[in-house]
Amino acid sequence: MTQDLLFDVADHVATITLNRPAKLNALTPEMAAALIGAVAECNTSDAVRCVVITGAGEKAFSAGSDITTLDGYATPWDFRNRDDYCDALRACRKPVVAAVNGYALGGGLETAMAADIRIASSNARFAAPEIKLGWIGGGGMAAGLTYAMGASNAAMMLLTGDMIDAEQALAWG
Repeated sequence: MTQDLLFDVADHVATITLNRPAKLNALTPEMAAALIGAVAECNTSDAVRCVVITGAGEKAFSAGSDITTLDGYATPWDFRNRDDYCDALRACRKPVVAAVNGYALGGGLETAMAADIRIASSNARFAAPEIKLGWIGGGGMAAGLTYAMGASNAAMMLLTGDMIDAEQALAWG
């Protein structure tokens, strides 16, 4: 693992913590690879019965990909064809719970949507702001949002980039 992604197993619960609170727990390629490795370990370990993924600190679950690392990809296809940690979470053989505290933005929202269950603190905030940059999220966010909250609410989030709070997220599903 890396110091930016913590992995612990206690009482049959694996806890994966995104540990870059000063950067709103934005994921680097190294963290993404470590997250995929942690999920693979959970899949094969009899000591793990469920997985919790969370973010360190009080400000953010995750702000998604660290955009300062995106220049490491030569083309948009290189980025799209990278190993996807959201795919790993969705394919996990153990139940995955996202414990969302603070912001879940862009890829952070995708990460939360990749979990089987999402539990949000009262200060949780959700948004897909990349549309404001002319981007659309990959990682299955559109499908996950549509499944969880219906097509109209998902479209509202994806096409406006507007933020919703935990209460609104609960009301929408």
